[in-house]
Order: sequence, then structure tokens, then C-alpha cells
Amino acid sequence: MNSKHDSMDTDIAQKLRSRLPDNKKAIEPKASYEGDALVIGCQSCRYNPDPGSDECLTCMVDSMSRMSGCERIILRTGKDIEISGKSGSTIRRIASIKRWSVPMTSNGFKCRKCGRSRAAVMDKVWKGFPEFHFDSVYETIDAKPTEPECSKCLRSTRKAVEQMEADLESVRKSMTEGTM
Repeated sequence: MNSKHDSMDTDIAQKLRSRLPDNKKAIEPKASYEGDALVIGCQSCRYNPDPGSDECLTCMVDSMSRMSGCERIILRTGKDIEISGKSGSTIRRIASIKRWSVPMTSNGFKCRKCGRSRAAVMDKVWKGFPEFHFDSVYETIDAKPTEPECSKCLRSTRKAVEQMEADLESVRKSMTEGTM
């Protein structure tokens, strides 16, 4: 009888979550360290924890990018889910790429408003995660600069995108080859 109740609770929770409007962002989960594990509190999330889903993968990468690397990730729910080994290493590498690729500061007011600034370009790159659409990003940064001072910024941003693309390709290869 208890397992039937648990199943019904899960079904009801899933139905309620699926009825939330898509334009409502899920509440950013709290993340903290417990020993060598990054613990992500999934209780307030509108999604069911599934480490293979785009939403959970994005959350794990974002959390680790903000907090820094660790050996294990624990998705804390009623039943904890641990991610470690090859999967944990992959998430750690992608989080590291995100950490260095997203600028901490902006060059100035004009740059903050520019859709071709490094911050805007990297935001565009990471918005599609776990899919990356580099072609549209290159189109954005390869257009002729409108201001002479933009050339240096655009070259620097292009180099960062190229490095990011190469690093992500390295992660993909290591996943298929079984090396980390």
C-alpha cells in the first residue's frame, strides 16, 4: 500500500509540474558542499530529477560552474541521486569551460548594451545547452564592426568561442573513447 501511495504522489506531482507555464523559470536550486560532493537541493525544482534530462544537466553544469569542481554531485530529493565517475568528470569539464568562457565584468556601458559583446555572445552560446549552435554565433561576431574599437573585442570573443568549441569537442571525443 505504501508503494502505491508513493506512485500516486509522484504521478500527481508530475501532473502539477507539467501544468506550470513554460515561461515561469524554475526556482534556482540551492547548492552546497558536503565533503567531496556538490549537493543540489532539487526539492523546489519544477522538474523531476533525472540526471539525463536537459534541465538537470543544465542545472548541474550551472551549479558546478558557480561553485567550482568536485568529485561527486548529489541531486537531493526524497531519494538522493549521485552522479560520479565518467559522468561526473564530464559535467566538471563542461562546468570549467562555462566558468572561463563567461566574462565576470563588462568593458563599459556601451559594451553591456551590445549584442555582440563577449557576455552577450556567451549567453547566446550557453542558452541552448546542452546543444550548441556555433554557426549562428559566428554569424553574429563575424559581421563587420560598427565601431573601430569593436574590432579588438570581436577578435577576442571569436578566439574564446573557437577555444570553447575545441574544448567541447575534446570532451565529446573523450566520452566516445572512454577516456577522461
